[in-house]
Amino acid sequence: MKKYKAITIDASPSNEEGLAFVYFDFGNFNYLTLCFSSEEQDDIYIENSEQTQSEYSNDIDYKFEDDKLIFKFDEAVARKINTDKSIVIHLNENQQQIEILKESLNAIFEHKTVSTI
Repeated sequence: MKKYKAITIDASPSNEEGLAFVYFDFGNFNYLTLCFSSEEQDDIYIENSEQTQSEYSNDIDYKFEDDKLIFKFDEAVARKINTDKSIVIHLNENQQQIEILKESLNAIFEHKTVSTI
């Protein structure tokens, strides 16, 4: 299980183009981003630090645990985006930022029939 500390987080449940996204900056050009637009795609777009490590898939789940956010990827997705099947992101955000992050993740995952883990 890979562990990261988010330096900055950018998130929106719906930007001006109707795109829901989250972006975690881990420093040194390392990042993780997830986004979804119901008008443009059926699957969640996941990118790990560069476009060559990206995938469209719904085989991903998440949960909040204290000051951590845990993502679980299907094995094929993890391989495609070059990461472990589970990653933990340590969050250092205020409550308002956490609420925006939760709203954004809900918007990204709301089209899935499977709930969070």
